[in-house]
Amino acid sequence: RLSLSHISMTCTRWQKNWIVVQLIHQVIDARDAADYGKSGDGKNSSIKNSINLPFEEVLNADGTFKSDEEIKNVLESKRISLDKSSYFMCQGGVTACVVQMAFDIVCLDKG
Repeated sequence: RLSLSHISMTCTRWQKNWIVVQLIHQVIDARDAADYGKSGDGKNSSIKNSINLPFEEVLNADGTFKSDEEIKNVLESKRISLDKSSYFMCQGGVTACVVQMAFDIVCLDKG
């Protein structure tokens, strides 16, 4: 049987571990700025310290990817490291794939 103190201790341990995880990993949220941090019911749905990078920022007006250099500039402006393990998220997974693909293009170009 779990006690309230056990649950509290577990949550505290999880929070400390999450801080360590964020030193090694980064979470990139591909939702647009208006949706970042909100769920359908209006509650906060962003992961603490996630980085908001709306997928449109890595695309040209015609829907093609920006150049490698332009994508690198966008990533740098958001303080997204190419050297950290990255997790990409959005509401349903589709726009996160666009941002991940841009990230992968730049990482492959990096060598």
